[in-house]
Amino acid sequence: MPCALCLKPIDKLNDSREHVIPNAIGGRLKVSGVLCSSCNSEAGRQWDSELAAQLNPFSLLISIVRDRGETPAQVLTTVSGNRYIYRADRTLAQAQPEFRATPLDDGSIKISLSARSIEEARAILKRAKKKYPGIDVESALALVTPDNSYLNEFVDIPSEFGGPLAGRSLVKTALCFAVWKGVSPLDCSAARRYLTDDQGEPCFGYFYARDLILVRPPGLPLHCVAVSNRGTSGQLLGYVEYFGIRRQVVCLSESYAGPDLHFSYAVDPTTGEEISLDFEIEFSRQEIASIYDYQHVEPQSVKSVFEPVIERALKLSEEGERDRVVQQAIEFGWRNCGTADGEAVTPAHIQNMSALVVEKLQPYLVHLAQRRRQTEKEQMLSPHPAVGTSPNFDSLGGLKDGNE
Repeated sequence: MPCALCLKPIDKLNDSREHVIPNAIGGRLKVSGVLCSSCNSEAGRQWDSELAAQLNPFSLLISIVRDRGETPAQVLTTVSGNRYIYRADRTLAQAQPEFRATPLDDGSIKISLSARSIEEARAILKRAKKKYPGIDVESALALVTPDNSYLNEFVDIPSEFGGPLAGRSLVKTALCFAVWKGVSPLDCSAARRYLTDDQGEPCFGYFYARDLILVRPPGLPLHCVAVSNRGTSGQLLGYVEYFGIRRQVVCLSESYAGPDLHFSYAVDPTTGEEISLDFEIEFSRQEIASIYDYQHVEPQSVKSVFEPVIERALKLSEEGERDRVVQQAIEFGWRNCGTADGEAVTPAHIQNMSALVVEKLQPYLVHLAQRRRQTEKEQMLSPHPAVGTSPNFDSLGGLKDGNE
């Protein structure tokens, strides 16, 4: 079989194991004999990396599982303009450290420092010491206190998707899946024209007019790729869906003459488990033209698709944050309750540990109380509060941490 992109023969030396759906967003299916190593590497560097960057906020929100590496942190901006980093462990940290040196009337200097870690604070103070030799770095660090609090304002979740690079990544996904299922790359002329020509016409469009998955698992932020020529007026069509919310129809060929086929692959990116499902993409040529023309992306339809997935992401985040803070509190209490290695645990130790656990849990418990009061207030104002598609990190359970 030739490479699906460059058409060079694939052998043992240049074969690659291509992730049909990029692993960076939780894809797991790897196939051989589809792309040569050179095309795989170049496509990953240019196309898949852009796709992963655009979808990174969703990868973090639902805590995807990848074969390798951790989901990169994401810089987010609040409605008041403050910038924070949201990390894979569901914590928030200020995007940049802050350092202020204020001259006082007695000739001394007041240093104010807010950093994301003790190590970062130490590095900043060492640099400041070059200008202010009187700084005692270690004494200053001894005065540092950690600040653990919850963000109580909305943040903007980046949700832009599109452009030629990300578009080529999703078309490549449909092409590689079709080739893996036995379709010749030469029978995917529309997809190959777009992928191999920088000026090639896009052969995909977004579709939200109805659900093309026949029995959808409710609320599951799944990834899916499918190909079929059933009822397509001689076309070979594909369907690619990311996180249950980015839904695209792809035309691989306008004049397909190969064997009949109807295949799909879906995965839950939060677990890596494969999902069995069926789909329907029976579109005429006229309907495909209307999809290309963005005639099936009505705002209300898009909103109805986003809401259940966002609700699930919020629930997962809240559960993950609860488990995280409880585990941290228990570990903190055990380390500091006064027991020594090999020493029997006494009632006094247990009492001390309980107090320490409650102390560590206090920011989270206050956060829950504030959330409950806010929810009750919203319910009093409106019997049917709207579910937004721009969640705040208060709801996401993101703990803002740092050192001051």
